[in-house]
Amino acid sequence: MSPSGGQHLTEPDLDAIAWRFFASEFAGLSYAGWPVERRVDAYLTRHGMRRLVNDGDAYDAVLKHVLTNVGPALRSGVLANTTSLTARRHSAQDGSGPRMDAESGLATIYVHASGAGDRPHARRRSGRP
Repeated sequence: MSPSGGQHLTEPDLDAIAWRFFASEFAGLSYAGWPVERRVDAYLTRHGMRRLVNDGDAYDAVLKHVLTNVGPALRSGVLANTTSLTARRHSAQDGSGPRMDAESGLATIYVHASGAGDRPHARRRSGRP
C-alpha cells in the first residue's frame, strides 16, 4: 500500500502538508507544550489525513518534511520565534512556560513547531553564573 492509501505522495505534496501545518493553530503557542509529533498527528487528523498517521512510512515522511522546513518557515515569518518574553507571557496564562532547572540555573524555553519541544533551548538566567 502506498503512503496515502492509493496515491504516492511526492516531495512537493509533503512540503505542502508541512507548510500548511506551519500555518495552522497546531504550530502556535496554544500547543507549544505538546511534542511536535503529537501536534502533527492532531493537525493531520483534524484535516482529514488520518490515513497518513496510520501509515508509518507516510507519517515519517510528513514529520521529516515538517522538521526540515522549520528553519525556512522561521526565516520567512510563517512561524514566529518564541522568545523568553513571549514564553513567560504564555506561561502566565496557562502555566506551560519556561521551566527552571534547579541544578544548572538554566531556563528552558521551548520553540514552538520547530521540533525543539523534544530538544529544549537553554538560556542562562541573568544574575546567575
